[in-house]
Amino acid sequence: MHILLVEDDAVLADGLARTLQAQGMQVELACDGLQADALLQRNPPLVAVLDIGLPGIDGFEVVRRLRARGDATPVLLLTA
Repeated sequence: MHILLVEDDAVLADGLARTLQAQGMQVELACDGLQADALLQRNPPLVAVLDIGLPGIDGFEVVRRLRARGDATPVLLLTA
């Protein structure tokens, strides 16, 4: 299962990625909203896990852009 994980906190991103990988998931990481938007277009995941407060564009804007393209990828939004 290919998952896009978007988190700007490196420690949290590493912990989440390791946990997901331990469950057999293939995790692709992005650290800001613009990078996430580009990856979603280039290599759509089965699900995207996004932090709300991201540099560049926030998680809400990433989802708006995703839906505007007609992409129905499931999204889980996180905040700390």
